[in-house]
Amino acid sequence: MRGRPTHVAREIIVLGTGFDRFLRDDRGSQAIQFILWIPIFFGLLIIVMDATTLYITQTEMENVARDTARRMIKGLPPTLAEVHALNALSLRDFPYSVVATFDPAIGADVTIAVQTGTISILGYLNPLTIAGITLGARVIMRPDPTVDYSGSV
Repeated sequence: MRGRPTHVAREIIVLGTGFDRFLRDDRGSQAIQFILWIPIFFGLLIIVMDATTLYITQTEMENVARDTARRMIKGLPPTLAEVHALNALSLRDFPYSVVATFDPAIGADVTIAVQTGTISILGYLNPLTIAGITLGARVIMRPDPTVDYSGSV
């Protein structure tokens, strides 16, 4: 037993090397936690930015569809209404599709659609495009029979 250190001797060897100071030293532990949380924080930030872009685009499409349907009720032909809608949406360079129809019995029907992945700022919403999900707005506006729309566009 002479060559083997005892339990007390092992502790003295470990404590004497400075390893115990390393185990008890907690300087920098907050920096490591911060570094580990940075990717999660920025990932959530990017997802929130993309979701905000989706919401703003949806609202803009609804407003343009409503305005286009109102103009069709007042007498704008459907082909010119589609051009009007595309021009109104041209502030953003997204590939919108616009379909405008008018039936005197039903009224004006305007549908605007865009692929969700083409709206994404940083590409995090591209899986939605692969799934075939589109963002759309549809407005059906019926003419008021008590109002004379002739001559106003």
